[in-house]
Order: sequence, then C-alpha cells, then structure tokens
Amino acid sequence: MTDVMPGGRRRLDRILGEDYLLSLDEISLPKVRAKIHYVNAEEHELAFLLVLLRDRIANIATEQCLRGGTSNGPFAHPAAALETRWGGLGRQLSKRHLRRPLLPPRNRRRVERLLHDVDLTDIHNRTDDELSRVLKTFTKEEQHVRDVHDRVRAVAHRCMTELAYRVQGSSHLPRIK
Repeated sequence: MTDVMPGGRRRLDRILGEDYLLSLDEISLPKVRAKIHYVNAEEHELAFLLVLLRDRIANIATEQCLRGGTSNGPFAHPAAALETRWGGLGRQLSKRHLRRPLLPPRNRRRVERLLHDVDLTDIHNRTDDELSRVLKTFTKEEQHVRDVHDRVRAVAHRCMTELAYRVQGSSHLPRIK
C-alpha cells in the first residue's frame, strides 16, 4: 500500500519520486496548482486510511479492556476509546463518514486488504495473545502510513510554498529549494 516504489505507476510513487519537485520553480502556475491538487488527493487517501486504522486499533484496545486485560494500545479504559481524538461515541457508532466505494481486490492497497481481512477484524473470537498480535500489526501499519503521510505533506507544503512565493511576489518570501 504505502510502500513507495521509485519509478512506480501509482500516484504515491510519482509524488514521492525524486523528479516530482524537480524544476518546480520553472513550471507554470497552473501546473503548480495541478501538482498541489494531485498531492492533496493522495494526502486525503492516506488520511482516510489512518482513520480506518485508528478505528481498528481503538476497537481492539477496547476489546482488551473489556476482557479485563491491560491494553498495550492508546487506551487505558474502555470509555477512552469512545472519546478519542479522531472520533467520539457518535462517530464510532455511525460510520457514515467512512462510506466510500471500495476498490476491486486486485487494485486494493495492502492496508485496505489488511483492514478488510475478516480473520484480523473478527476480534471477539480471538484469544488475548492473538488480540495483542493483531493490535501490533495494526499499530505497526498505522505508524508506517503516518510516516508516508508526513512525507506527502512535506511535498504538499513545498508546492504550497512555491505557489505562495509566486502569488505574494519574490520580495516578501524566501524561496525554498
């Protein structure tokens, strides 16, 4: 999913490729805006995956707490899972904000396959040790997606800085290379 392959055909590969920001200061303003739009679309996709992963982590951590075990996740009490910084009770119970068309299986990203893996998401029928392993899997993947998301944000920031430089005029802002 978020494994960047230099020279790859995916949007993520192109954005994080070495040549995406090459000669950014020389291309036309509409092309800079198009690059910003392109990067923002990928950032939106990654943010969506982070929400899904964090919801899974919250569900697993809550299940661990309800079983009476200690959670290795971000929650020390079941009520904390319902009032997380990325949700709250209403958002946890109503997934309307997460509805969107699913990609065909051959085109799914690794994280999306992981999120839809029934074996991993069926937390009620798992032992405590299995729950801990599943939590580690999702936590590791969430960290990886967050790292890639940060890299994409840096590209977006660089494009926005170039746009601001051009719109504001070169006398007001330093050019970042």
